[in-house]
Amino acid sequence: MQKITFSNKSTLEVLSGVWINLTSVYFGALLISPGIFGSTNSFETLKLLLSNLPSAILSFVIAIILTEKAKNI
Repeated sequence: MQKITFSNKSTLEVLSGVWINLTSVYFGALLISPGIFGSTNSFETLKLLLSNLPSAILSFVIAIILTEKAKNI
């Protein structure tokens, strides 16, 4: 049986793809959640929009870092 090894570049590329997908989910939740929960006033809409914003930005930054590391290897 052969031993399977993964290079650092392929591992970082896969992780980068996962984080990019996670980022798109967070940004999708930002845009869709006010419509699903039927917010009635602007304060409630703003609260729903800002609830996922930190997670979306953090995921986006991690995806960029992983993508740049994969390019430099």
